Amino acid sequence: MHRVTELFARRIEATGYSYPAVYLVVAYSGVILSAMAAVVQRIPHGLTWPVITGLVLVIYTVAWNLAFGTTTRFGMAIMMMTATSLLLTTPVSADVAPVILVVCTAMVSSTASVRGSLLAAVAAATIIVVASVSGHLDNPFAYLVFVGFGWTVGYMFLMQLRLLTREQEAADSRSEQAAIDERQRIAREVHDVIAHSLSITLLNLTGARRALQEDRDIDEAIDNLADAERVGRQAMADIRHTVKVLDSGEPRTGERIDDAGAHPSEMSADPTPDERSVEVARPEPGIDDIADLVMDFRRANLSVGLWMLGDRTRVSATTGLALYRIAQESLANFAKHSPTSHAEVTVEIAEDGVRIRITNSVTVTCPDAGDSSDEEGSGLRGMARRAELLGGTLTAETLDDSWVVVATFPPTDDEPSVAVTQDIPVPLSDIAHLVARARAGSDRLEGDR
Repeated sequence: MHRVTELFARRIEATGYSYPAVYLVVAYSGVILSAMAAVVQRIPHGLTWPVITGLVLVIYTVAWNLAFGTTTRFGMAIMMMTATSLLLTTPVSADVAPVILVVCTAMVSSTASVRGSLLAAVAAATIIVVASVSGHLDNPFAYLVFVGFGWTVGYMFLMQLRLLTREQEAADSRSEQAAIDERQRIAREVHDVIAHSLSITLLNLTGARRALQEDRDIDEAIDNLADAERVGRQAMADIRHTVKVLDSGEPRTGERIDDAGAHPSEMSADPTPDERSVEVARPEPGIDDIADLVMDFRRANLSVGLWMLGDRTRVSATTGLALYRIAQESLANFAKHSPTSHAEVTVEIAEDGVRIRITNSVTVTCPDAGDSSDEEGSGLRGMARRAELLGGTLTAETLDDSWVVVATFPPTDDEPSVAVTQDIPVPLSDIAHLVARARAGSDRLEGDR
């Protein structure tokens, strides 16, 4: 039975249409049974050679198509119509021979163009009319209605198949687009983590080398190296978490890894104090983590100010993540292109939406603004994509010798805002010291190049 089903499935596939195998089983069974019933009706009148030839022609056509699949649908239609004409040479009452024409018309209309199927229907109707006029068939009107019904059913099958095919193609397209969007999202996450972490790590390493080479300040060098190690470990944990989500979904609750991304089974039996463990499934950063982000850059001897205006509880987790990533990318660009200047991060939460503004003084346009070599999803394009996905906008331009990045998001809550102001100040006495140290570090990096 399985082989028979496979045989019918192959013949269906050969037609270029994805009907189920039962479609062909019903059609061929209907044709053969109708031909056999028509022959039985003619036994009392005597079996003539045209009647026997008609039955043989029907069985031969079906068998040949199943065995070799070389007969086209129009070739089969011609053979079936010829067989019906032979059967109609012996008239009987309530003749079932025209049923072959009905099934044949339905098969053609379900697998051919409208023009081709209409041609087959007209040919079947012509056979019925000629048989009626010659006195070999009674009540031709009913048979003509049946032929029209068969054409309609076949055409409905064809339309339904086309709709299903289009829906499947649309579903495949949506699935492919979803996969592309997910890859781009992961690329943005990895880029943001790596760009920020490398910027902070390099600045801390430069500060440590300067403290050892120029100031002989071992304590300051150790602090810088510890910050670099902490940021690097956290970046490795974030990257490992991202890859783990891609590979097998969210990790099990309570599973732990060390800061560098090692599973407990991979850690040494006697871990050092620096091998601190953190939960794998720690929450994504949000608006409340921007302060820690700014402090990371300050510990790397960069001058960064932060202002938060409005009720932070009104910002959704998704918008908070976007705000954090945009601030992270902007400050990483600031550290890369203008480490000796001062940057300001301002977050405003109002009734009409949420806005983040990052500014820093520069004498030339930030190279990232026009760098077409950046990979898709990184840099400014990645930030703009984040804003776009949440219905927001992002602009980046030079205003009054300052590089300004502004991202605006629609409101995420209908509750009235409660004004809350937070600032992490930079003491005026420290600004000159921070700028001097950053300038020295920048000059050292330039010398290395």
